[in-house]
Amino acid sequence: MSATPSALVTGSLWQAIGDVVGAHVVMLRDEDVFDEPVAQAVLTAWDGVRSGAAPEDDGVTALVAAFDTLLDALTSPEAAGAGGVARSQAETAATAMRLLLRDGLLETLGAIDHLRLTMITFAGNHTLTIMPGYGEDRPLQPTTLAHWLTGTTGPLSRAASMIRAAYPLVNQSAMGAGNLAGCACGTRSIPR
Repeated sequence: MSATPSALVTGSLWQAIGDVVGAHVVMLRDEDVFDEPVAQAVLTAWDGVRSGAAPEDDGVTALVAAFDTLLDALTSPEAAGAGGVARSQAETAATAMRLLLRDGLLETLGAIDHLRLTMITFAGNHTLTIMPGYGEDRPLQPTTLAHWLTGTTGPLSRAASMIRAAYPLVNQSAMGAGNLAGCACGTRSIPR
């Protein structure tokens, strides 16, 4: 039996939440908020939580709460609670959703570019294939299949341009927003 769309989305969110929490712990270690033993204790617990199955979907913030609960339960006593330092559940949820949206934009952009290239290649093989050109639901004049196919590449190109324009807006971290203060640490962007 295959997973339901809801279960697939929940699993993807669980992984994205794990990515956010793991990156946050590494950033706190790199900024000397955590020493290495505390960071390793949290990251060991993080690995256990992230590799497990996501619980039932009760919303993104509830998934973050469940992730944090499991993280605390698996973290050694001397580092308990460290996984939630300097981040809220709301900002973790928003960042996880942005990660999924960013990945979706890149996947869609790749599919559009592949479709455009396939259509142009196919059109190149049909420069002499005659077909009726339609307008207002009736044939108007003869055209070629190549002409008709390449007429669809313009709208696809514009769609790709809009996705490229949206990407920088989506590719920003929401971390710090939940606390209404922003991040005081010198964060570094990890290019994708």
